[in-house]
Amino acid sequence: MNYAVYWNYNFKHFDTVDEIIIKYTDQKIDVLTNFLNRYPNKKFSLEIENLTESFISMAVALKAKYNIVLRLAITNVKQQELLNKCKENNLPFYFNFYINNWDTLNDLIRTGVSEVIITGELGFDLERLTHFLEDKNIQVRCMPNFVQSSYRDEHYLTSFWLRPEDVAYIEYKGLHVDILEFYDNDEYQDPRLNPNFPYEVYAIDKKWSSDLAGIIIGIPPKEVDSAYIMPAFIKHRVNCGKRCMKGSKCTLCYNYCDLSGLLKDYSLVPTQYVDILKN
Repeated sequence: MNYAVYWNYNFKHFDTVDEIIIKYTDQKIDVLTNFLNRYPNKKFSLEIENLTESFISMAVALKAKYNIVLRLAITNVKQQELLNKCKENNLPFYFNFYINNWDTLNDLIRTGVSEVIITGELGFDLERLTHFLEDKNIQVRCMPNFVQSSYRDEHYLTSFWLRPEDVAYIEYKGLHVDILEFYDNDEYQDPRLNPNFPYEVYAIDKKWSSDLAGIIIGIPPKEVDSAYIMPAFIKHRVNCGKRCMKGSKCTLCYNYCDLSGLLKDYSLVPTQYVDILKN
């Protein structure tokens, strides 16, 4: 699993993180290249609002020396002529847009993207997504520590999010999630928005043995303790197709939550995949 963070002076792990996302706002080229030279072995996503021919020319020149990919605002999806120019120059690009259904996924794939950001329903269909993308050379990104749903007022248990322990299972099964990125916010009143914290939990510690609200933004406090969630929880979620929203009477997510509360009452801590796979 690779990890991506937005550039921020307060981030402490640039030496180990795999990818740095840079919000490009017409910086002078020498300022940008000086920064890229500091981390010559990193992957860089250049996030821009408006794709232009001049920017493509600059990015192509940078691509000759650095591992560059363009992160485009979704408004550029109609600029197919410019997107074709990126492809002609082997300049990879993807959209800064969270895809929650198969129609949108197929639509954006047709533009020639090298990566997609998934959320919502697609996060509950990872095995099928893996088979669908296996011959397309397209990487999958997602944000793990934020409750995500396009359905207003959906319960957090049936929304998309991933615990660090869930990531271990996804990697073990070879499911097609390649990059985890974390929510970017310039004001860190909430410590969960500071990229140091989630990066350390997901990429370094790889587990979270406490209240899920402490790591997943959008989960109410003192509802679920991650340490007591049975490991099979993620096995069911990644392939359920979110059938609870399609007329099914499935209540597995709620059942696992109730079971975790019972286990906590008796101080019975189940072994997580991240620990099983170490042995």
